[in-house]
Amino acid sequence: MHETPFISIIVPVYNVSNYILECIHSILRQSYSKFELIIIDDGSTDDSGRICDNIAVTDARIKVIHKHNGGLSSSRNAGMRYATGEYVAFIDSDDFIDDDYIEKLINKAVEDKSDIVVAPIKLYYNQSNISNFHSNNVEYLFADDYIDQILHHKIDNSVCNKILNREIIKEHDLRFKEGIINEDFPFMLEYLKHSNSASFIKDAFYYYRQRNGSITQQANPRLFDFINNAIESKTIVGEQFTKSATLYLLYEAVNFISTVEKYDESRKFENELKFCKQLVNQNKVTFLFGSIQFKQKCKYILVSMFPVVYRWLLKRI
Repeated sequence: MHETPFISIIVPVYNVSNYILECIHSILRQSYSKFELIIIDDGSTDDSGRICDNIAVTDARIKVIHKHNGGLSSSRNAGMRYATGEYVAFIDSDDFIDDDYIEKLINKAVEDKSDIVVAPIKLYYNQSNISNFHSNNVEYLFADDYIDQILHHKIDNSVCNKILNREIIKEHDLRFKEGIINEDFPFMLEYLKHSNSASFIKDAFYYYRQRNGSITQQANPRLFDFINNAIESKTIVGEQFTKSATLYLLYEAVNFISTVEKYDESRKFENELKFCKQLVNQNKVTFLFGSIQFKQKCKYILVSMFPVVYRWLLKRI
């Protein structure tokens, strides 16, 4: 590894003309200059593609790739095909980063010889409403411990607030699964399975913009992808993490039940709802006595034992 490694920053873009310049400018302002910015325009129908083309002529580090619409995973996979850096960073096109974000991550990677370095996240609603979402309380973890922390919902599984070793991605031909949501979760598990260690910084932030219409706040059919990914996680991580993966699945099942009960007034998801309720009921002891957040256990008790009361409460939240 070089002392000042080259990094590829991948930004998938789709119909974000109101936000894309703030994202790009935050990258171009980086105190660390050894990077390439790979922008993947995923068939935008607004001015996003033109905006990216216009700013690309001002800085030779920017590459803009236009493609037919294929979704977030497709765009990230395309970006990885063009990447040449020793490290890769993913930044969503409506988010932005601190000016020393890349420098702090790279320095930590070189110092610790880590395969992944994680930055804290702030939730950005507007200039006067910014809150901490995830702060890093650890400085270093072995990869197996990181997997366990993800499965216990103690660390986020997003790829966006991190830098990753591109050699691991290349060697194991890692790709984001296309056509699903929550695509970061299986990708991160696969990546960590082939990694040695992770480091964490505390003083340079990734700003995650909050917008209305989040797919996780709707009774969208793709919401069941969270359950499918949780089931698949058992295969990815292997027998060593069977118990942790089961707890993760139960946690997501309760979330699915809660979301569907709140938003699905037409009851279109009866089969999926029945599956999740059976899953949770069959694992009552594991759920109630496992290392799951107290809030989630309370939600489970209401969902399983007092469903009428729970639905009544949901409609008033």
